[in-house]
Amino acid sequence: MNKIRFANDIEMEVAGVSQAGDSLQIELETTDVNAAINSFRNNAAATSRMRYYVGADLLRGYTGYTKLVEVEFQPDVVTGIDYEIEDGTTESGFSEIKMDKVTVSMKRVDKVAQVAAAAEQLAANLDYVAMETGVEI
Repeated sequence: MNKIRFANDIEMEVAGVSQAGDSLQIELETTDVNAAINSFRNNAAATSRMRYYVGADLLRGYTGYTKLVEVEFQPDVVTGIDYEIEDGTTESGFSEIKMDKVTVSMKRVDKVAQVAAAAEQLAANLDYVAMETGVEI
């Protein structure tokens, strides 16, 4: 079993992980597409550090991939065939195991950009508090 362990120690079973430059693609086979996507959407704290395990072995670690850039969805992908059970309604003629396949593409966000965005948000928050309370800063 392959899995990703997020920074918050939540684990998710994955079909595979590939990295090229500042892009990371994670392939999932799932029955709950929305839950899978929500694990990556607006979850920068969890995706900031991910570890990829194959079985019990830690294969690789990934840091800084906090921006969800693309989700590709393929419904009803045949992931296995049970040749013991015949099924005339399938293309193979045997019982097929189908799952939804989701490929999530994440982009690494530069640390300087993260700090700049956090500083900008902090300044906006301070301005708002000052405006609401009538305090000058």
